[in-house]
Amino acid sequence: RPCLATARARGSGRGMSGCARGLVTAPPSVAARPALPRRPAFAATKGGTGGASRSSIRSTVPTRRKTARAGSRFKLPSSPRTRGVSLPPPRAMAEDASKTLDLPEDSLAPADSKWQRTVTRVSKAVVVIKTTGTRAFDTEAASSAYATGFVVDKARGILLTNRHVLRPGPVVAEAVFQNREEVPLRALYADPVHDFAFFRFDPNALAFHEAEEIALKPDGASVGLEVRVVGNDSGEKLSILSATLARLDRDAPKYGGKTYNDFNTFYVQAASGTKGGSSGSPVVDEHGDAVALNAGSKNKGSSAYYLPLHRVKRALELLKKCAPSVETKTTKKKEKEKKAKSLESCFDVDVPWHTPEVPRGTLQTTFAYRGFDDLRRMGLRLETEKALRDVQKRKGQNTPGVEGTGALAVEDTTPGGPCEDAGVKVGDVLVSVNDVFVTDFNRLESTLDDSVGKEVQLTLDRAGTEIKLSVIVQDLHVITPARFLEVSGGIVHALSYQQARNFALAAGSAYVAEPGYLFGLANVPKHAIIVALDNQKTPDLTAFAEAFGKLTRRVEASSNGETLKTSVKYFTRDERHRVKTSTFRAHFKWHPPPAFFDRDWRTGVWNKTLLSETTRDWLKSDEPREDDEDGDEKKAKTGAAREKRGEKKRPRDGVDGDETVAEMTVDDVIDENSPEDKPSVGPSSVSLAESVARALEPSLCVARCDIASVALADGVYSRSFEGNGLVLHHDPFGSGIGLVAVDRNTVPISSCDVLLTFAAYPHEIAGAVEFLHPTKNFALVSYDAKRMPEEAQKKVRAAACAVGAASAMRRGDALVLVGLNSQLRPMSRVATVADAATSAAVPSADIPRFRAVNEEVVRLDIDLGYDYGGVLADVATSDAESAKSHSEYLVKALWASYATPTSDGEVDSLVRGMPIGPALEASHRVLNWKKRNDAASAGASDEGNLTEKSVKLLDAEFEVVTLARAANLGVPRNWIDALLAKDPARKQALVVASTVAGTGAARTLEGGDVVLTAGPSPPPNETGEKNNVCVTFGDVEDAVSALASHTHALRMTVCRSGEILDVAVELSDASCLGTSRLTHWAGCILQNAHRPVAELGFAPTFTDPATGAETKLDVFISRWFHGSPAHRYGVYALHWVAEVNDRPTPSLDAFIEIVKHVADGEHVRLKLVSLQGRPKVLTVKLDTHYWPTWELRKREDGEWERVLL
Repeated sequence: RPCLATARARGSGRGMSGCARGLVTAPPSVAARPALPRRPAFAATKGGTGGASRSSIRSTVPTRRKTARAGSRFKLPSSPRTRGVSLPPPRAMAEDASKTLDLPEDSLAPADSKWQRTVTRVSKAVVVIKTTGTRAFDTEAASSAYATGFVVDKARGILLTNRHVLRPGPVVAEAVFQNREEVPLRALYADPVHDFAFFRFDPNALAFHEAEEIALKPDGASVGLEVRVVGNDSGEKLSILSATLARLDRDAPKYGGKTYNDFNTFYVQAASGTKGGSSGSPVVDEHGDAVALNAGSKNKGSSAYYLPLHRVKRALELLKKCAPSVETKTTKKKEKEKKAKSLESCFDVDVPWHTPEVPRGTLQTTFAYRGFDDLRRMGLRLETEKALRDVQKRKGQNTPGVEGTGALAVEDTTPGGPCEDAGVKVGDVLVSVNDVFVTDFNRLESTLDDSVGKEVQLTLDRAGTEIKLSVIVQDLHVITPARFLEVSGGIVHALSYQQARNFALAAGSAYVAEPGYLFGLANVPKHAIIVALDNQKTPDLTAFAEAFGKLTRRVEASSNGETLKTSVKYFTRDERHRVKTSTFRAHFKWHPPPAFFDRDWRTGVWNKTLLSETTRDWLKSDEPREDDEDGDEKKAKTGAAREKRGEKKRPRDGVDGDETVAEMTVDDVIDENSPEDKPSVGPSSVSLAESVARALEPSLCVARCDIASVALADGVYSRSFEGNGLVLHHDPFGSGIGLVAVDRNTVPISSCDVLLTFAAYPHEIAGAVEFLHPTKNFALVSYDAKRMPEEAQKKVRAAACAVGAASAMRRGDALVLVGLNSQLRPMSRVATVADAATSAAVPSADIPRFRAVNEEVVRLDIDLGYDYGGVLADVATSDAESAKSHSEYLVKALWASYATPTSDGEVDSLVRGMPIGPALEASHRVLNWKKRNDAASAGASDEGNLTEKSVKLLDAEFEVVTLARAANLGVPRNWIDALLAKDPARKQALVVASTVAGTGAARTLEGGDVVLTAGPSPPPNETGEKNNVCVTFGDVEDAVSALASHTHALRMTVCRSGEILDVAVELSDASCLGTSRLTHWAGCILQNAHRPVAELGFAPTFTDPATGAETKLDVFISRWFHGSPAHRYGVYALHWVAEVNDRPTPSLDAFIEIVKHVADGEHVRLKLVSLQGRPKVLTVKLDTHYWPTWELRKREDGEWERVLL
């Protein structure tokens, strides 16, 4: 695997790429390690030596302290990570090889002294490269990593490293020299095929370090040569490993079927045991010259693979012509101390260079070096073999060290390439090019690079027959993508030659490097090839961009308020002969406008151009089409876009997947010979269940909730949810308002796209989140009933719900459980209430997210066997009642799904019955404010409207305990009797389990307080019992709701350690709108701390030095993105931002006011506070080119807008 140390999030799953659980540990404070923070390392996705390990061998350079006999070999103790690794003969292990080494020659043996001087000089040219790929591109994902590079031209500031370090896509990088001096890097050139690349830096930016350069000596490698590999260990220490070159003609290592692979070159093999972070290390001889470039190694074993330098040296000589050659500016030692900033020069990284011109030719053919024994079995003629053997005996014919025991054979040809078009076949043996024998890769590449655009004649041996073919040498840079289109968080570009080889396809197709939100909705996976979009073929990136531009115009021209539905056709590598079609709705509001990014080697930056500017001519010529009518076609319910944890389990309904939604009604499962309205004879549970299902079908729907990655808020654990919904209000011919109740494991936040699909009629309609209860497990979603088809308007009905005493459920009651399956068919059964007063008791998760608090639920003796949700309705108990009309079947509860954390950090779901009463009450409030807004001018909200959009809460979580335990907590016997008399069936009491930080409850109540009464003390009833005694959550809620709107204090009686106390608890008004503002800064999402964070019991504050007043900190990091400055510098989720540049940030407005004055490329100093209250300080270098600052805001009308700051 490539020796690249990557910093990535681990195992959070289901869209938790940036949230807290399993994230990379943040680096220590800047004060502790100002130049280079410590980070863990992870294995790279390519093959080779994966993530940099702390077990990587430290520097073995001898020190002054003599601890071993000269010439002895030192070996690390055996361990799982270092077993069998031999080191060169040192005097001792250096504690910190980053320090300058200055040793007297007489303290070392002669051989050691020479290597010591070599390593001392070489180490001044070796740097740690901190690289961040800002976007997924080609074979690479967006990520941050450590690697190695070394100076090959100190005058011009040119660094050599691996191609997989520089990455094929946009990259931001810095180099850290051995004295811990950091300089910015810019990408200069990357070879399209071979694993080498160049960065450039400003040599005059080094104020305290005299950089050395390492000469490239390609012909210096030979079998048996002793070398040293000088690299870094996880970006912290210098690692110097010894090796002996064993082979110079090894095949290029293969890293995987969908990733980068080098080819058409030999590799050098040795047993150096290089580890992560050593990618790009120089392999030097005793003179300090580089004879190879470290590239990869085996995971299991100590074999390492080095890239020969023949083509590298050629590229370096051509790159030197891109900039003038000047001497590095030097000063005296005493003058260096006065250097406080970098000097301006023509090599400043912001100054463009000339465009690099490195000709690279290709036949789009992969060759393999095969021995003559193998070639003879393939039919190679003896006279041809003799000619090839004889020519390889000539000096200079082959690469030095490569024995003349074989020849090049065609291993693969790429469709659409010059060789395949010319008739070259797999197995052909290459004899000559233009009548010149070509027997190794170096001569082949040299010939092709000098013949770009020209015709060459190939002489091949095909099973004993000589074949001569004329082939045009293609420009390799032309088929190497240098542009991508970013659309809705996804990346699409032309299929590269690398992936064309992997996929056996012609280069240039529309390739999905990252699906993003839009294509994720269509279940288009990573590495897919898009062949058509919006019914327009997309053979290449230009055609795809044109189709996408037309689609954006259709969306802008849409006047019906509905998101447009369109289709995409694609295929994958594993199923390349099967084109799949998927539909999705075009949502463009969450992400920046579609834009092209084009690579510019002169500046090392990818320049951004809006798609609207590029395709203006296309858009003008395109006529808007009529919006698609909503039909029978449904969205795909499975695929790669739906994460495993976010998908709720569905029943096995045994229905053929080809059946349409329109056919899947309850009528299909009813016996045709059974009269539809015939009353049941006897208490038949089957007929009752079917009758209730038939009655409730017009009121049921499936809600699909999709969340863009840029809109993930409040610790939500997935990007896709689905569940049942119940229509509570449907008025297509009046106000046009429709309301659906769902659980909050189906619609968890407000920044999402909701799609409602009704069971009564095959119709999809977009929904808007109107109400999110802060403590109860339900949400209300509205839809525009007037925009539904006429037939759907008639068939969809609001459910009849039980209210008052009719809504009560008791143990032993028979109810009918009805829910829709994935095919929108009702499933139902009769069940018995096992417990009508069970506490939901959802535990807190590692990542603070919504959970139901103080909620009683219903448990059944048996359910439908899956956690997909539904409703609970009453059951007719006599023959007469069994013939009730549809409206007489009353819904008593939602069969709601609750997200519960598991012991291993995953998320599971359980379903319970949630009484319908709170959702009904909330629906009345939503209807009131929506009707008021419709009547008011410009949608203004008055004070009453604001009051309706919040709920008054007692900010404490209660635990249900038995009366016996309450007595153990010190509750007097008379109060035990009062609690028992209040509810003899429950025999319980409420104990304060926790309080919400920063609230009145936190200041007044304490954990372990036993609640006795709540609210004013009314006169005792006829039996002398107190009416305000509390034994259930409902009792406390009734006491809170009984208070006047202007009253914000609740009188309570509690028992604390055996003492009866009367307290007044301050209440709070909690918003029911959810988080309405998300700030994107440096690649992380900032928001106001949501309620579940405060429910953990801690909220940091800062004290105003002027007034002495304490202010609650309310800037909370909820997520971060791969490849961003936040990822690079460790600004991870679940932290408050307390200060920016030593200025407090109590609010998002205060934060924005500070950071808006920070320019691109500047560093800011952040003080963060963790959930445990632990502070840390770090710095972040801004990158506003790839990661600008912007916000998502929810307007008064409920729509979301994107605002660039």
